[in-house]
Amino acid sequence: MTSFVLLADSDYRWFLDLEIWSVVVFGLLAALVYKFGVPPLVAALKGREASIEAQLRELSEAQREIEALRAEQEAKRRELRAQAYAMVESAKKDSVKIHQDLVTRAKEDVEKIKSRAVRDLDLLRRKAVSELANHATELSLKVATERLLNDLTEEDHGRLISSALDEMGSSARRTS
Repeated sequence: MTSFVLLADSDYRWFLDLEIWSVVVFGLLAALVYKFGVPPLVAALKGREASIEAQLRELSEAQREIEALRAEQEAKRRELRAQAYAMVESAKKDSVKIHQDLVTRAKEDVEKIKSRAVRDLDLLRRKAVSELANHATELSLKVATERLLNDLTEEDHGRLISSALDEMGSSARRTS
């Protein structure tokens, strides 16, 4: 069984008044929320959006700066590598030059030593010849003194002098 509830006219008006007032209160409430609640919410959202956009711009700038720094560091690294290579090459050239200088100095020193040795040998040879001559002179004087003491003849005397001269000549040739 179905029962239908029929509203009386007075009940209907009251229900209609309630509906109207509900709509009016809802409209006022919606207007108040729209007037006072939505603008701060929209402002907050726009602020958040602006903040996010600013952060994205900062990140983009930071990324560009990082890339620029990376490129600058790479350029510096290449420059330093080139400088290091140039320094190594310069050191190699310097070492070759120093080596050549040392070899040249060593050759000059050897030549000086040779020259000094030749000079010293020449001095020693001259000294030996001089000593030999002095010795020969002493021998001659000794022989002459001895012969004079023994009354030598002219022939003996000539023979002794020739013999002493021959002896001095052969000694001089041996030392040369």
